[in-house]
Amino acid sequence: MLPKKRRRILFVDDEERVHKYEMKAAQGYSQMHAYHPVHALELVEKRISAIGRLMKMKEARLEKETDNKKKAILRRQIQYLNSMKQKRPFDLAVSDVNMPAGNPSGLSLLERLTAIYPKMPVLMHSDDKLGMREARKTGAYGAVKKDYTSDEHQIRAALAQKFRTAKKVKLPELEARARALGQRETMKGIQMPDMQIFYVANS
Repeated sequence: MLPKKRRRILFVDDEERVHKYEMKAAQGYSQMHAYHPVHALELVEKRISAIGRLMKMKEARLEKETDNKKKAILRRQIQYLNSMKQKRPFDLAVSDVNMPAGNPSGLSLLERLTAIYPKMPVLMHSDDKLGMREARKTGAYGAVKKDYTSDEHQIRAALAQKFRTAKKVKLPELEARARALGQRETMKGIQMPDMQIFYVANS
């Protein structure tokens, strides 16, 4: 399991205050923040360029290396970097659905990212229920509902679930759990209101 500092997350939202609590919630992770979808795509390209430069450095070292064990390690590293470059430049993207300042919309960004980088999960973060339902159909990894009172805790819980427990919970299962447990539940020591976070696993 990779340490936090090696997990790279892209946050996309047009509200400054949202970025502030996302930054706190994801403290310890490597973060990039975009304020509209076009900016997000630019950061993805920047990340891909950085991976490409690192690959070239590894390839140059491989050409000069004489130790077979070190060669094997470098080859695995290059293969891993190439997979990141082609399929998953970030370990997770967290995006708003509606961004008036952005063009395309959050849903269009989701569609673009999932089409080009199929291994990069995209988590939608919004108070637009219809938009999040549409995101589910478009291929979102999951969704977190904005409620403006416990958003920081919800984002932290979502990251904990994605990177530590890695167990996806389908919406009907969470609804049943909410009815059984009442208004609150604990996830890894974090108290969060039921029905604020749900995952829409495709598998």
